Amino acid sequence: MDNELTLDPTEDELSEWESLTDRQKEMAEHTAEIAMQFGMFKQDPSADGAHYFDGSKNPFKSEGVMCKNCIFYNEDAAQCIVVEGNIDEEGLCKLWVIPEDELSETPEYEATEKSLWVGMFDPRGVNKIG
Repeated sequence: MDNELTLDPTEDELSEWESLTDRQKEMAEHTAEIAMQFGMFKQDPSADGAHYFDGSKNPFKSEGVMCKNCIFYNEDAAQCIVVEGNIDEEGLCKLWVIPEDELSETPEYEATEKSLWVGMFDPRGVNKIG
């Protein structure tokens, strides 16, 4: 059985894809492959969940970080192609891939030396153990 998508992308979808960075394209491809292999992500915060929440709880809407701007969101169906269930266009999950031109300027957050990452993995190397 072939898991390749057979629908031809629209001109808008191609344009949206081309506006992604190489890193975002890789993220989108891998996320879609995982959803095809294991099934769509659940909305909940479980190990297989996307940590989705609706627009009433989304503090990043004003910055453009919301489902309707994500590469995975299907506006016509009001659904996501990788997260199951009904999706609020102003909602958000941890899997978002949003083209840079959909994002508004983000506020300057005060930089701190303390990392938000706790535990053993800190991608910035601020909380190195040992």
